[in-house]
Amino acid sequence: MAQATRRRMPKRSREQTRALMLRAATELVCEGVSDPGDPGVSAVLAYVQLTEVAARATAIVRSELADALGAEITPITTGAIYQVWPNQSDFQADLLFHLAELDAASGPGISEVEQIVREAVAAATPLPELIAAMIEQSFRHTRDSAVFYATLSLYPRCGNVRVREALAHGDEQFADAIRPVWQALLDGYRLRLRAPYTVDDLAVSIGAILEGCALQWRRKPAWTADPLGDPDVSLPTRLAQMVFTQMAEADDVS
Repeated sequence: MAQATRRRMPKRSREQTRALMLRAATELVCEGVSDPGDPGVSAVLAYVQLTEVAARATAIVRSELADALGAEITPITTGAIYQVWPNQSDFQADLLFHLAELDAASGPGISEVEQIVREAVAAATPLPELIAAMIEQSFRHTRDSAVFYATLSLYPRCGNVRVREALAHGDEQFADAIRPVWQALLDGYRLRLRAPYTVDDLAVSIGAILEGCALQWRRKPAWTADPLGDPDVSLPTRLAQMVFTQMAEADDVS
């Protein structure tokens, strides 16, 4: 029986290596969050071993390039990681920022919510319907996001400066992304926020509702069902509508 031909991994730049290792580590982190055992959620990054990251990076490259190369690809070693990060603690610090950025960039489904707002304004959709569509989309995205749950495990470590900076960086990215979406809604429906509330206050309030209800849903989905019995609406939608009503007013109010 002929032996499989082995080919060397394609050469990657330092940045390509960084992106690959962060991708492999993120997959491991998110899998740890889904693990029903005790370790992953309480100290998710402490269990991300560099040998596992290298093995996952190898699997990623093999799945993407095996058909093209038509040969077995040699494994990536931890040496590739150390070409980018001097030690494991530096790698974990970079991974913190990467996770926070992923959470900010993807949640809660900002691009989808932006599309919902744009289409609703153009179609003159009743405001309560628009808010419901926004919140339901955002709630589904948040409660199903492995990255969201992974970042939660970092909050107890906010005494660490690097952890605090990583989470703050993610929060700032999210605020920058969601602020114009809420502003477009206000402008499209000729509304403004009552003083002293700001768009950031609105975004933080709605975000807190979504994240808190996602945790409740994770423990017991029935707790986030619509109290009025509408199967297409959830408790966070009702709460968000109440918050919005309290904060917003017609723009022609003197």
